[in-house]
Amino acid sequence: MDHSLHPAVESFGYFAAFMTGILGSGHCLGMCGSLVCGYFIRARAAGSGRLNIAPYLAYHGARITVYAMVGLIAAALGAVLVSTGQIGLAQGVLQIVAGLVVILLGLELLGLSPLKLTVGFAPARWLRQQFAGAAQKGALRGAGIAGLVNGLMPCSMTMAMAVKATTAPSVAEGGLLLLAFGA
Repeated sequence: MDHSLHPAVESFGYFAAFMTGILGSGHCLGMCGSLVCGYFIRARAAGSGRLNIAPYLAYHGARITVYAMVGLIAAALGAVLVSTGQIGLAQGVLQIVAGLVVILLGLELLGLSPLKLTVGFAPARWLRQQFAGAAQKGALRGAGIAGLVNGLMPCSMTMAMAVKATTAPSVAEGGLLLLAFGA
């Protein structure tokens, strides 16, 4: 079998991840745009009020770094599952759990759920608190904290790319895949 196309296939994966990030920017604007704008409005009010590009670079650099770390972890997890032969079992369990969650959410929307899903997700609450307090930490430090927190926020697009990273040929390539997505 000719493996000369392997680099082209890899670059297509990075290009596809990059384009997913570009084409999904409307989703990001709708879901996180108000958080980001609110943070920078609050930070500017707390600071000197003059425009400085460094906090924006710190914010997005921290966010993209988190995405790359998620990619590295996902690729490592994928490698472990493949090496142990448990990938099929893990996929099956995740599909069943995801199906049950979707059914429960649907029943909740219809008002027919036997369980009340009113308990907030504790890590998301903590992330919101960290994000809200980041503006008081200083321009660069606060922007970095806010970017790290934003990168950790639950996001369907980021999670979809992390799932794709589990199939990466190496751990480094999983990190690069999410780095391309975040860029």
